[in-house]
Amino acid sequence: MTQEKSTQIQNLEAQPPIGIPTTDWKGALRIMRFEFRQGGVAGIAGSLAELVKLPAGNIRVLLHLSRVNFGAMGTGRTMDIGWLAYETPGGTAVVADPNGLDDGISVASAGSIAPTGTLGGDETLLFESKSGVVLTAQVNDGTLPANATIGGYFVYVQD
Repeated sequence: MTQEKSTQIQNLEAQPPIGIPTTDWKGALRIMRFEFRQGGVAGIAGSLAELVKLPAGNIRVLLHLSRVNFGAMGTGRTMDIGWLAYETPGGTAVVADPNGLDDGISVASAGSIAPTGTLGGDETLLFESKSGVVLTAQVNDGTLPANATIGGYFVYVQD
């Protein structure tokens, strides 16, 4: 039998204690809701819907608590959830990743999902940005139909 400590407990008990960011311990949950409706003209395959802009700083998105719903978009269409390019507080460019949060969600018929398809593990992702991060939905394998709807919310902890 063993009894060992997590990194966070080790940091807490260190002398002197090592700080634990609120994105990991004791952070307050926040929510960003969104409602998106495609304009009156269909977007070509690969069209993006900008859903929310996370605040600047350290933000941990809790995907398993988040929800994305969508109207029926037609046979064979899929949707990815990701982000636009952004810059870290230190000036490092982070490339856009249109399927960084979930990939290949079937949107042939109306439905809803918790976007947890590509991360694995605890289904959270830490963003460290200088001026915020825009989360997106991208419709593939066909057009983003005119008047198509995507809604929901992202739950996050801010440091």
